[in-house]
Amino acid sequence: MEGRSPRWKLTMVATGCLQNFMMGGVVFGWATISSTLLVDEDRGVGLSDRLVHRMFVMASSANMCSPLALGLILDRFGPRACSVTSIFIETLGFLLFGLVSTMGMHESAFAVATVLIGFGGPGVQNSIIHLANLFPERKSTVTAVITGCFQLSFCIFYIFDQIWFWGGVDYEAIFTAYAAMCTVGLIASALLWPDKPFAFEEQIKNQSPGSQLRLKHKFDSSMMRFPSTFRKVPIAESTPLSVALPPVQEAPESLKNASLSRQVLSLPYVVATAFLTSASFWANFYIGSADLELKDEDYMSPHEQGDCMRLFTLITVCGVFGIPFVGYVMDHFGFATTLTVTVTLGLVWAICTMLYSKPMLIFSFVAYALFRTFTFNFFFAFLADKLGFRYFGILAGISFAVAGVCGFLQQPLLEWGHEPCNQVGATPDSCGHGNWVTIHWLKLGTFLLMYLLPASIYLVEEKPTGRRRTPASPAVKRSRSAMSTSQRYQAVPSGRDEESL
Repeated sequence: MEGRSPRWKLTMVATGCLQNFMMGGVVFGWATISSTLLVDEDRGVGLSDRLVHRMFVMASSANMCSPLALGLILDRFGPRACSVTSIFIETLGFLLFGLVSTMGMHESAFAVATVLIGFGGPGVQNSIIHLANLFPERKSTVTAVITGCFQLSFCIFYIFDQIWFWGGVDYEAIFTAYAAMCTVGLIASALLWPDKPFAFEEQIKNQSPGSQLRLKHKFDSSMMRFPSTFRKVPIAESTPLSVALPPVQEAPESLKNASLSRQVLSLPYVVATAFLTSASFWANFYIGSADLELKDEDYMSPHEQGDCMRLFTLITVCGVFGIPFVGYVMDHFGFATTLTVTVTLGLVWAICTMLYSKPMLIFSFVAYALFRTFTFNFFFAFLADKLGFRYFGILAGISFAVAGVCGFLQQPLLEWGHEPCNQVGATPDSCGHGNWVTIHWLKLGTFLLMYLLPASIYLVEEKPTGRRRTPASPAVKRSRSAMSTSQRYQAVPSGRDEESL
């Protein structure tokens, strides 16, 4: 992009962020409208509780499965085709949702529309990640902003709810108007996005020679920037001495050049997939069931329940502020510690949801938001570090697809946990409270078992004995002893000694 102005680059990134905010993760703000707009029989959609939550299970599972399918479009045809396809699918979902009642379609069409909205979201984000390469000096910052907008999109349904409740606007008008706004985003993608991703190596050509060298040391040549845990600078290439130091031999490093089948069967991939499947199952289950549990337990008024669900969405959106903390923990303490912290946050959230009081419920929202933020940032960072980028898109897509398929089990679990009051003249006390306590114990047990995952990382991947060096020759030993401290630090641009690599 030689000759492109900074203003043009900022416009591109701003457009991508706006698209991600509008369409990236909209479906995960579902809790805001599940007990208000969707079930209200006067001005709302008037759907049953069971159908509303069945719709979310289908949509969230479709959202998890879509990266594999849309990733193939991205790899084969480029960002423009992937973005246009993803936005078209999501626009069709919003439009269909707004026209179901007007056109007299069956209520199952609402479920189809919701699935379309959920399916298109990940492709919107994946199509714009490469925009971070437009700013080689600020690549990590731009990447964090882009991915952060995905989480900010959780509040879109909150905005819908406020317009519907306070503005008195019909839901049909809200959804059809938003479909028109998404169409504008589709046109922008067709006009602005390239057919090939902006490559990092091309963007640093216009930098000064010193900046080029520093940037190549600082970043991978991949489209995404990950924490400094991934930076491995070969000492033999950077040392000023004429004698090359012996290479570091690491068992996990060979996986980066392994075949796809070997990577899929490797321990790091099994750990990553098992963690993502378990964590996303309970995280998405809570979005779809929290309002039903509040109704069954009945320790707050219906008005307070609605306010809590709105607050839950807003707190989940604010989880984006935990992204820098995730990077700090990975950079300074490693993956085993980061995963331990993540599982602990999930455990705290599970315990808090078992204590039925409003203050503990709100505290559980905070723990949930941090847990969700840690979960996905850890997954992508760990997968890239252990298995590299050769099959990164396929591996991530398979993991998400496995998690998405397992996500369909949320529906029978929700049906078992919820106990609706269908009797004439029934009160919450006479209806019972469902099986939520048992579900909480299942969730608690899952998180306790998940501590085995960081333990396996530590024992197999990050144990000191797992990193071996070939014996040094006498000549190399003499050269090492002659190297001054300053020279040895010059050999490692990231500021760490050779043993830390």
